[in-house]
Amino acid sequence: MIEIFKHLLMYRFFSVALLVAILLSDLVSGNPRMQNRGEQLNRQIDPLQFGSCRTNSLCCSGRDSRCSVLMPMSTQSIQRRSSRDSISLFGNLLETSNAPLKECYCDGACITLGDCCADYKETCGVQDCIVSDWKPWSECDSQCGIGTMNRSRVIIQNAQNGGKECPELNQRRACQGQNCQVKDEEKLLREMAIILPSSFSTHRTVDETKDIRRNLRLNYPKDPLKDNINEYCVSFEIIKSQKSCEILQDNNFASKLQPGSQICVYCQEAAMRSHLGYRCTGHGIDTKPTRWSIFNQDGCHGKWIRLEKQSVNKGRCFCSKSKINSTLGIGSEADFIFV
Repeated sequence: MIEIFKHLLMYRFFSVALLVAILLSDLVSGNPRMQNRGEQLNRQIDPLQFGSCRTNSLCCSGRDSRCSVLMPMSTQSIQRRSSRDSISLFGNLLETSNAPLKECYCDGACITLGDCCADYKETCGVQDCIVSDWKPWSECDSQCGIGTMNRSRVIIQNAQNGGKECPELNQRRACQGQNCQVKDEEKLLREMAIILPSSFSTHRTVDETKDIRRNLRLNYPKDPLKDNINEYCVSFEIIKSQKSCEILQDNNFASKLQPGSQICVYCQEAAMRSHLGYRCTGHGIDTKPTRWSIFNQDGCHGKWIRLEKQSVNKGRCFCSKSKINSTLGIGSEADFIFV
């Protein structure tokens, strides 16, 4: 009985040894059956399927918690994928399968949340938003006073699959309407012009190398509305003046302020008021009487009627009854300036 048992053990041992020898022979010789088996195992437990949207055919819109793929905490095992003919393939698969796993995502929210799979952008066609250049600014929506200007741009390509969203498409900025006419007539009739002899205009020129205002101009941006404003001159006819104007130290200017006299007043940039739409205070209304006063001369004031308003010609202010003369640069230079 013991002899029979020994023979059975020997037979089983030799059978197992023969089977192992056949398997090793197939692996070494490249038996197609074993190669196909290796490929089948490779497809079933392919390390590259870990963390790949492409391999798992996953691309989801919006936020979808089901659109996820498992990936090892350490990606080194994926990078060490063995070749088909390597016997260590089984060891590498076992190593990958035993690695701690986490989820990466193939949905539209993964870029924002920072948990995309490595090949999400290429696989799922991530597209950032593309917009056109800005269109020109619109006209000011206020004919007189403060208003707004707008500009816009359009979307050329919308964001897709979690790409960068579109920037703002509309912008707005403040502007100042300059076409102020009848609307401000009552206000203009109440204004009083403060004037000085034109000889004082030279004192408005600033020596920027010695004046603190140079530093202000360099450090504060210019008003874009003011850049579009031009200086101008206005001719008036004096219709009333107080007797105190007759005793001015300068007899020449005293005579110009008598009723019936016509004078030319220069509105320089320094005297323009932004809250009035960049004009000089008290520049009057055509054919309507308004008030004037000499700066720092108590009691010297009166009324005048505006005859015409003209642009500055070649950097100088000329006033004339005749528009032809003013075009030719013929006429009287400014007698006074607005303050």
